[in-house]
Amino acid sequence: MTVESIPQWFEAGASFVGLGGPLLKGGIQAIPSNVASFIAAISAAREVKS
Repeated sequence: MTVESIPQWFEAGASFVGLGGPLLKGGIQAIPSNVASFIAAISAAREVKS
């Protein structure tokens, strides 16, 4: 799962995605930034799907 692949998941019919390891990329300090990136990507993908 990557930020870039989020739109493809929603286009394929996903209603939600689960995250774990991708949130830790870059270490603990990067978690808030990673979360923000995924939230933005998911929000954008949901808008396109609607």
